[in-house]
Amino acid sequence: MDENSLLANKIEESLDTEIIGKKIYYYSQVNSTNKIASELAKYGANEGTVVIAEKQSGGRGRRGRTWHSSDEGLWFSIIIRPEIKINESHFLTINASLAIYYALKGLGIESEIKWPNDILYKDKKICGILSEMNSSSQKLNYIVTGIGINVNQEKFPNQIKEKAISLYNILGNKVDQIELLKDILFYFENFYFRFLSGEKEKLLDEWKNKISLLGKEVTVKSDGKKYQGKAVDIAKDGRLVLLTDKSEKIKFWAGDTSVRK
Repeated sequence: MDENSLLANKIEESLDTEIIGKKIYYYSQVNSTNKIASELAKYGANEGTVVIAEKQSGGRGRRGRTWHSSDEGLWFSIIIRPEIKINESHFLTINASLAIYYALKGLGIESEIKWPNDILYKDKKICGILSEMNSSSQKLNYIVTGIGINVNQEKFPNQIKEKAISLYNILGNKVDQIELLKDILFYFENFYFRFLSGEKEKLLDEWKNKISLLGKEVTVKSDGKKYQGKAVDIAKDGRLVLLTDKSEKIKFWAGDTSVRK
């Protein structure tokens, strides 16, 4: 058994979860953990399977953007097979956001959730989440939720150094990536079970309370257009509700958002 398999087994055995992380694939380097997890899911991998990589050569964010994935971060994807409606799939990103928020709070970090899928600290990005689903004929087959966290990086490339921050930058000390992973998987499973048991509104409210944009004047770029107004709410389906400068209410499934200064 190689070193990566031994480490995967060690993590599996130490997890305090029922399904999440009970099967782990650990790699030194991959193109994308979401890509590997999607292939595994396609061929029947169990719910809760986790793919971890020390480094990604082709890490992705929303809209196909690249994500800088050095070996000092935490890059992993979770396979979920919930029996839910397709229009409820956004709750997996909500679950992941809350899991990361509380795991970071355990380190003494008070982060903010930036709609729809980023975790920030003082307006700088710590973490990104990318959930991708596979469905057929209105049936949801599986969801892969990818999570990338800047953990122990001391510096970032010039093109992102003004926008990115790591846990090391915040705390001034190195963080154990495996212990952080274990905490996130524990919280993720907790929120996932709450979601399946019918606590959708409670989870949505908890998520909304941590959204940094609400109540602020913002710019939203979506589908090649730019909208300006006040972020007034998050709808039950997860869409951002914008009250525009023209007093129109528009809802967005996704988009690039920024606070107007």
